[in-house]
Amino acid sequence: QPVHLGGVVGSMDIFTKSDATVAYSKIYNSTNHGAVTGGAACNGTSYIGGVVGCSVNNNLGVEISSCTNNGAVSLTSTTVALYIGGVCGYAISNGELGLVSEVKNYGGVTIKSGASATGESNVGGLFGACRSLPLADSYNKGTVHAEEGAKIANVNMGGIFGLNTYINGNKKGPTTNTTNDGEVKFGASNKDEKTANATRIGG
Repeated sequence: QPVHLGGVVGSMDIFTKSDATVAYSKIYNSTNHGAVTGGAACNGTSYIGGVVGCSVNNNLGVEISSCTNNGAVSLTSTTVALYIGGVCGYAISNGELGLVSEVKNYGGVTIKSGASATGESNVGGLFGACRSLPLADSYNKGTVHAEEGAKIANVNMGGIFGLNTYINGNKKGPTTNTTNDGEVKFGASNKDEKTANATRIGG
């Protein structure tokens, strides 16, 4: 089963466009100081974030603003697909008005030695993966690190995003005035017994 793990909110999802009562998936003015650790329960797809684990919105969009993470974010066990970020593990905004602004991460994002992910692995200082969601005025200071002894497959890893793309033709999602000052370090193995998988790493 999927695991949604966040320092403030595990999951804030709206899948149905016709649900007019709740238009946004929205969180603002929130701070996490505690460690967020994906342990033995993370044996399915794992969404792990310092503030929000996962947010999917098919109505108006996802909005995350003025949120800060100061806690360490890590995976210590075996999972399938992995989405892990200093602020949010995974966000999809399929509406017209979604936005992330003024979010900051100061905590390390780490795949610990001995941990593994057999599916796609998206690891970022702010977002593990982000789709069709603009990002503005944001900052990462936390180190992003896949330690030696970790084993992760098909890796996307970066100081801001692990993966940043669009969905269903919705190309709304520029990144502006956003800085990474955190080190990005990859010491893990990304090769299993059957296949060698791609590794894509950016600062």
